[in-house]
Amino acid sequence: MRPRLAAATATAALLAAACTFRSNPGRRYVIPDHFHACIAIGLEVRGAKPLPRQDGFQLVEVTRAGQVFETSDGPIQGQRVDEVWRRTPSGLRRTQDEDEPSGGWGSQKEGGTLYDVVCFGGGQDVTDLEFPFKR
Repeated sequence: MRPRLAAATATAALLAAACTFRSNPGRRYVIPDHFHACIAIGLEVRGAKPLPRQDGFQLVEVTRAGQVFETSDGPIQGQRVDEVWRRTPSGLRRTQDEDEPSGGWGSQKEGGTLYDVVCFGGGQDVTDLEFPFKR
């Protein structure tokens, strides 16, 4: 009887943890309207500043294709939710799901630095990118 009780207790604990699981804020990307390109974020770069925070999100304000950001921040751990906002003539507009980062998201290591590479709006495939990007 005790093994069943232990198994039932373990199962109940796992279910309780699953029900209380929440996603962490990830990154909030602000990109130009009609932006279809990739950017890179160098993580844990010695001497770099952390990315600014906004509502718990790491804020990444993109101004051009191929832009490289460097931050002392490490990879975001666990489940995360990213947001993408477009800078339009009428102001900032949060994108719909189909506009979220697409065309590739991945991490590549170059010269000892881990880069998160993110493409927007069907931008080029991350495998086509060459490091280092233009800075």
